[in-house]
Amino acid sequence: MEVILPNRDEWFADNEGFPRPDWCSIWDWIDSNIPKSDWFEAWHQASLMWLGRLKGRLKDEYEISESRNFVLLAPKNVEQDKKVTAFLESTLRQVLVALADMAADEGYGKHAVLVFGTLDEYYAYIAHFYPDCREINMSSGVFLHDGYMHFVTTVDGQRQLAPVLVHELTHDCLAHLPLPAWLNEGLAMTLENAIAGSARFELDRESVEKHQAFWDEETIQEFWSGQSFHRTDDGAELSYHLSQVLMHRIHFAVSLASDRFRAFVQHSDYKDAGDAAARQYLNLDLATIVEDFLGPGHWAPRPESWKDTPPSSTEVVKDARKMTQRCAATNLEKAFLVFRT
Repeated sequence: MEVILPNRDEWFADNEGFPRPDWCSIWDWIDSNIPKSDWFEAWHQASLMWLGRLKGRLKDEYEISESRNFVLLAPKNVEQDKKVTAFLESTLRQVLVALADMAADEGYGKHAVLVFGTLDEYYAYIAHFYPDCREINMSSGVFLHDGYMHFVTTVDGQRQLAPVLVHELTHDCLAHLPLPAWLNEGLAMTLENAIAGSARFELDRESVEKHQAFWDEETIQEFWSGQSFHRTDDGAELSYHLSQVLMHRIHFAVSLASDRFRAFVQHSDYKDAGDAAARQYLNLDLATIVEDFLGPGHWAPRPESWKDTPPSSTEVVKDARKMTQRCAATNLEKAFLVFRT
């Protein structure tokens, strides 16, 4: 069957200078008109329609490139100069091997990647996903759960492109699991270091002192709930680093390639920061791991105290890696982004 998807203007209304697809309406049309066996091609067409309109808004400086598993929108010559899609294909294979039985590459449509030429375009695009934020954390890449999952970065700035692509693709491949933010980030930084040679774990006296000064029984709850990763002060950077500390200390207790660790990741739930899974599969509790680093304190996750807990990616996916289930998402759900500062 030849798949023909209508390119309707009402599906791609302009909002804040960019075409913002109505993914729920597109989902309903595909669900009603296309056999499930052809959904991959239908969603591929939908992604190309979206990126084509986005390219038109960005004028002639951008082009769309494709590979077996990826569709890329980037400034002209970026694909030729940096061979982005070839790197992404290689990285995807490495992530799936390194995170066997944890990462997944299932869904409808190809992985969508946007590379903006300037920081202004990058921040203008992602601001839409932070509807209630007056200030957005500095970042060089972000994985977006909203609608057709995709990740965004920029070639403007001093950071190399490869580490960001590894980091965000790891998030993409873990999006089917209800991971707590600290574990999601810890895994992404682990793969970023293993594949791109960045995000190395370092710990010195100054870093320890910063952690000891910042974390207390209140701020640690922000960490467990995921909120501290979105702070606009030093708390965001310390959250990423504390994730690395936890991963490093877990590695001393159990190999990250072991069946126990895989079971821990598979069963971790953001609703308790993964504490129950740590106890069951690692014979560890999160409070003890933090106490070994920060000293005595009230470090245990207290989910009952959390406000605005970010939703799990599995709660915003409808039968596919790529589609939002709760189309009338709250502002918090739209703002739950996993990003690398």
